[in-house]
Amino acid sequence: MRLNEFLHFNSHCPICGNPLNLYMQWMDSICFKAVRSSNDLYKFFLFTGVKKDGDIKDDDYMLLQDKGTDIDISFSSSRMLQESKKFSIYFFLLCNPSGFRMKKWGDYEISIYRGCYYRDTPFFEFEKNPNERKKWILQPKDKSLDIIMKHESYSFKKSNETHEKVYTITLDYEYKKTTFWYYKTTEEERQKEDFEPSALRKEMPLLKTRIKAGIEDRDKLIDRMDSWVLVS
Repeated sequence: MRLNEFLHFNSHCPICGNPLNLYMQWMDSICFKAVRSSNDLYKFFLFTGVKKDGDIKDDDYMLLQDKGTDIDISFSSSRMLQESKKFSIYFFLLCNPSGFRMKKWGDYEISIYRGCYYRDTPFFEFEKNPNERKKWILQPKDKSLDIIMKHESYSFKKSNETHEKVYTITLDYEYKKTTFWYYKTTEEERQKEDFEPSALRKEMPLLKTRIKAGIEDRDKLIDRMDSWVLVS
């Protein structure tokens, strides 16, 4: 797969319609957040993550130029270029930045309940350009994977006078499976910081058709998910 295909797939959340935020994660290290300019130039700034003495600095950044069928990448410093070669890298899009739940030492986890919609790429790594010896290019780590994205997650909520129902679907395109979670809570339960709902988890084959998540399809989709709950 090419990174361009991932970037072009969608730019707005299929659930709420808000613009998606692009991030780049260096495995077990730093997460960067992108700012996009009008000419499809993405500037990745340090966002959060685990840093070590002597690695990149707070003002370092990476530039990614999307040329439609190709990607150009440059760095603010040779130090950052050298560091980037050490890591497996993946990119992800998140609808709502409040989906980040910060932990100690700059680590984090993603709450899809708050994040609304998420999708990510398989791993990439930097390789020497065979045509330009001094230039490095970003390539898929597993070139046999013919997928645009690795995971795609959706979160839906439906409330009445007494309960909030939460439905989450994660599509795993690498292993071709669908994982569905469902739980419901009361307002009182949601006010407790340490409350952990008891969730139903159901694993199924990968859905054959894409999820229609727009507001005009929402009732039909929730009816379908309610049927999954009933048969579980």
